[in-house]
Amino acid sequence: LIPSCPTLREHAEDGVSSGNQLGGLTYARTAPTSARPATNVALGASSSMDSVFNAIAAANCVDGEVSWAFASSGSGCHSGSPSADNWLLLELGALYRVDGVKIWNRDGTNAARINPSVALLCGPSPGDCTAGTNLDSFSITSTAASYTWDLSGALAVDLVARFKLLQTNTNTNYLHLAEVEVCGVPSACAAGTHYASLSAGACAACPAGFA
Repeated sequence: LIPSCPTLREHAEDGVSSGNQLGGLTYARTAPTSARPATNVALGASSSMDSVFNAIAAANCVDGEVSWAFASSGSGCHSGSPSADNWLLLELGALYRVDGVKIWNRDGTNAARINPSVALLCGPSPGDCTAGTNLDSFSITSTAASYTWDLSGALAVDLVARFKLLQTNTNTNYLHLAEVEVCGVPSACAAGTHYASLSAGACAACPAGFA
């Protein structure tokens, strides 16, 4: 599991008011609310891929099994064809403040196919999951058993509704991996506060449909 994902994390509301400067905007952190569980909010999430190979579906990448050696053990997800811009999309089902992401690669000689790719944290609007409009991104430029995207502390990203793993246009391999974990707590946006995406230094009101 993600090392930076504690059992309980203090979840503070970021009200816009006089206080510290960040990204040219002024805002202050209010007193923390009661501690809320920080959990893997991707577990069992609604998931899809651009295509699927032999029924090795996207749901296998959010089932809690972090090891996959293709046909021999574990579980994973696998795109249907080797081509640029293959993708895996997770719909988290609510808004979350995200502290970290861990991507578990497949085992074996074809593990290098994930390189290069980019992981995107996306907001609630349909167009929020592209390279130009996502909330934050993490590039995979090497081959490893797993990749940890640490967003703890001031790097935390709020108003996250989706996660997308996207192969770059120079990567024409299959997209396949074992698991994605997204460490987060429910956003307090439903309380009507304004929230800051601290990693971007941008302040945003609650999206349409959220009080």
